[in-house]
Amino acid sequence: MIADVAIIGGGIVGASIAYGLGLKKPRGFRVILLEKEALCSGSTSKSVGVIYLQHSTPMEIELIQWTLEMIRELDESSPSRLDFNKIGFIHFCRGDEEVDRLRQNFILQKGAGVQVRWLERQDLLQILPQLTTSDVSGAAFTPEDGYLDPYLLTTALAELARDAGVEIEVGKEVKAIVVEKGKVRGVITDSGKIEAPIVINAAGPWAGIVANMAGLTIPIKIIRGQILAVKPKKRLAQVVPMTIDLSTGFYFREETGGLLLLGKLDKAFDVDRGHIDPDDYCEYKQKPDDEFKGFIIERVDERLPSFSDSQLVRGWVGLRTVTPDCLPILGETEVKGFLCAVGFSGAGIQLAPPIGQIIADFLLDRIPSPYLDILSPRRFLGNKA
Repeated sequence: MIADVAIIGGGIVGASIAYGLGLKKPRGFRVILLEKEALCSGSTSKSVGVIYLQHSTPMEIELIQWTLEMIRELDESSPSRLDFNKIGFIHFCRGDEEVDRLRQNFILQKGAGVQVRWLERQDLLQILPQLTTSDVSGAAFTPEDGYLDPYLLTTALAELARDAGVEIEVGKEVKAIVVEKGKVRGVITDSGKIEAPIVINAAGPWAGIVANMAGLTIPIKIIRGQILAVKPKKRLAQVVPMTIDLSTGFYFREETGGLLLLGKLDKAFDVDRGHIDPDDYCEYKQKPDDEFKGFIIERVDERLPSFSDSQLVRGWVGLRTVTPDCLPILGETEVKGFLCAVGFSGAGIQLAPPIGQIIADFLLDRIPSPYLDILSPRRFLGNKA
């Protein structure tokens, strides 16, 4: 089999790249996406699906603004609605250092045209009356942010890619990458060889394994992202925005069906987490551990005491791939024709849709992009994973 581009990975990143290439590819240009399980069966399906503009770099804000515009367009072109739920997003903090950092981000976001409000304690209580705020020193609120179903977004992009002529092969595992004289020649799957001069690593938690197949080591680490879904005994009387306590990483948001999702934001790279086999986390094989449950119980008692008697409905564990600077690794590597789109550090849903457009512009029209320069694997040359 011969292709022009082979994409490895059927999560949100792979689907976004397939969609981007599908929109632009010329007649006869063959793009194949390879996924060893089912579409959206890895980390993507376990995401809390939040898209928010309260980020700390202009690049991230620009890309997420682009994502939100794409979602509006996809809602019109996709057969099924994506149902973006605008519940708002809150960062709150305690302590002078955290307040200074949050204010700096607030000023940056304002300058980028983000509808963000600074909240004093009484303002925060108006939005979240259940929150204990006695030690809160500042908060920022973006009312237009929200969440969607990651599975719906991924499959919508994949279906539109298929309609544009991209071949999507599920249940086909890449076993090896063929590299000759520093140039990629294709991949070997469990059902045969696919010759391709361009191979894109969009394998999420398997990205390090795929890079090793090409003779490369990339600086990414895998973090377990644990989530609990609980049902408060009393019906939620108002919207509960996605809310993050910057001091502890504790986050929560409302979910359809009157549920609350509870978790911990963790992007720390320089932590020894032991070996994590991503194959153990396909579908919903893993459950939150006792240490995490204890953390959640303590944080709920501290911040949301009126929800302390909520009933646990279910819990699951996804995986985040993080990089030293918590930004993706994107673009060409030292192996010619082998590209990476990996290490999204928990922001894959937010950043992936425009990344697909950027890679398509680069591969098909050779359009340079400042994003490819900033996120290039070259920034880590000399660093050890």
